Amino acid sequence: MKKLWSLGAMAALLVFGHAVRSAAQEPAKDAKSADAKAGDTAKAPEGMAKEESSVTDHTIRIGDQTIGYKATASTTLLKDDKGEPTALIYSTAYTRSDVKDFSQRPIAFLYNGGPGSASIWLHMGAFGPRRIVTENASSTPPAPYKLVDNTESLLDKTDMVFIDPVGTGFSHAAGKAQDKDFWGVDQDVKSLAQFITTASS
Repeated sequence: MKKLWSLGAMAALLVFGHAVRSAAQEPAKDAKSADAKAGDTAKAPEGMAKEESSVTDHTIRIGDQTIGYKATASTTLLKDDKGEPTALIYSTAYTRSDVKDFSQRPIAFLYNGGPGSASIWLHMGAFGPRRIVTENASSTPPAPYKLVDNTESLLDKTDMVFIDPVGTGFSHAAGKAQDKDFWGVDQDVKSLAQFITTASS
């Protein structure tokens, strides 16, 4: 794999039980894709503060095995202590399809260090089942980029959830909150921890 560690990315590897994996694999009742604008720093209109998801099925060959997996693009609503919406977090989950005992299957939550960076570098540049073709030891030319199966993905070892912190990717503040309310080390950690807790409930 290309040496991508210089991007300063940070991945959090956590092992959860059946609840997280079930949530990652099952589409929401309204299975429409999220349509929030990326990088929107203003507070989100009330109509945009709803959870949505889209699930597709794929296969990839890693090593000597062909792995079937589900890709789930979804938004998860965060709320404050009063139950008011504060943010809509976008994530992409990859879950292996042939797992019989989810309690024995690890899951990794991956996100870039920040605040201020989406998960795209980890997602499309390192660990996801599909990646951008980059030049080795030289600058990669500008778009359009070529997508290929990532034979060095972690999917043979763990399910993965790529998270975009608030204000990056398709994640944005909701209700009366603003993106800038989440831009700080402590705020970043708190919102990401809340996402993981919410996804596992």
